[in-house]
Amino acid sequence: MPSSTAAALQSYFRYRGTCGNDVHALTAVISSPAHWNLASLPKSLMDDEVARLLDAFPPKLLSCRRAYAMVRCALDPEL
Repeated sequence: MPSSTAAALQSYFRYRGTCGNDVHALTAVISSPAHWNLASLPKSLMDDEVARLLDAFPPKLLSCRRAYAMVRCALDPEL
């Protein structure tokens, strides 16, 4: 939801609160979007970073095997 929409909803619910309506639960679920600058993120991982990522999953745990498989699928686009 754009920040202007979130601000408009928050303002409207504040107004409804002054009118005596119980809108506390509604205002709690409106979140303002984050404004992160993604320009500093790398386009891809270096070979050593990929190796460290794949080594982070111990193969003895079932949940780690599943996570490892998901990461492999993300890393191997031809699959």
